[in-house]
Amino acid sequence: MIEATIYDRLSTYAGLTALVGTGIYPTTPTENTQLPFVVYTVTSRTPTLHTQGDAGLNNYSVDLDTYGINLDTVLSILTQTNAALHCYRNDTLTVQGSFLTTQATQQEEYGYHGSQLFTVWGN
Repeated sequence: MIEATIYDRLSTYAGLTALVGTGIYPTTPTENTQLPFVVYTVTSRTPTLHTQGDAGLNNYSVDLDTYGINLDTVLSILTQTNAALHCYRNDTLTVQGSFLTTQATQQEEYGYHGSQLFTVWGN
């Protein structure tokens, strides 16, 4: 469920889609994907427990990996994914809070890679 919510937010955020178009993928991009693109992965889910049991709120770790030909493109995409997800909360309360915790970039053999880690609270 949280994967669909993250995808919906990223794929409808105009600033991001202006840079990557439909290049937003869960976990693994398709073969021969053209740069630039974004891959998002939910890497963990931790339920919130209290003395009466499950509180119905989960803490998710969401990794975003961005790939582009040059550093400027990757930094622009990271800026847009941050704008889309940092402090995000949706109306249906599937996401009750989303916060950027780390961000990094590195040069690779065929371009640049950017990474972000978001902590997302949701049900």
